[in-house]
Amino acid sequence: MSDENELPEEMLRVHWRRVCAWVRQRDRRQPHGQRLDDSAVASDVFEKALELWRRMPSEERPDKDKWVPWLSSITKYKVQEADRVRRAQERISHELTATFVPYQNQVGDPAEDVAYRESLDHLYRCVRALPEPDQSLLFLVWGGKTVAEAAREIGLTRNAAAMRMTRIRKYLRGEGGFAAPHDALTALREALGRGQE
Repeated sequence: MSDENELPEEMLRVHWRRVCAWVRQRDRRQPHGQRLDDSAVASDVFEKALELWRRMPSEERPDKDKWVPWLSSITKYKVQEADRVRRAQERISHELTATFVPYQNQVGDPAEDVAYRESLDHLYRCVRALPEPDQSLLFLVWGGKTVAEAAREIGLTRNAAAMRMTRIRKYLRGEGGFAAPHDALTALREALGRGQE
């Protein structure tokens, strides 16, 4: 007997490959963009579909003949979300890398150079070890969004995003020694005695 709170097994079995194909079609339409992981996006699509399915009264759930357009709309949303997150990651990654340049010629000690690069590498590792959507939330907030704005962009409630940010701050303090996500670069600079440019 199937559980009414789970997606129909047939939906997953029949349409998983279709969703992956839609993601690959997007890649073909944007040959110069970074390719998306079709399996990862498909997983996100069906996770979102399950969330919506459980919220709907049973009489409002899409019938079998409506599964394709329903999944298509969720896939478009998830592809757009993945693109936004990728752009945010690229922007922040560029910003982090660029912070090294103003100091590069001021450092006389090669060992200090290495220490700074290692600190940046440590910051990258800490951030990229975060699960989704924590990583996406952090990149958006770090990029200048408020928690509420970032929450709307990745489909979280304001309260859920605030709780995630609290968890992220604890993680960065524990694993990285950073006071808060937006202070991470300042913390790196001060740790190396370069609080002022």
